[in-house]
Amino acid sequence: MKLNVFFTTYLIVVHFYRSPFLITLEP
Repeated sequence: MKLNVFFTTYLIVVHFYRSPFLITLEP
């Protein structure tokens, strides 16, 4: 599933950039 790869990449971006908008989705 390409969706799995996209989700994993998204999590990596969140941890690297830690944008206020993305960090909201973090636990």
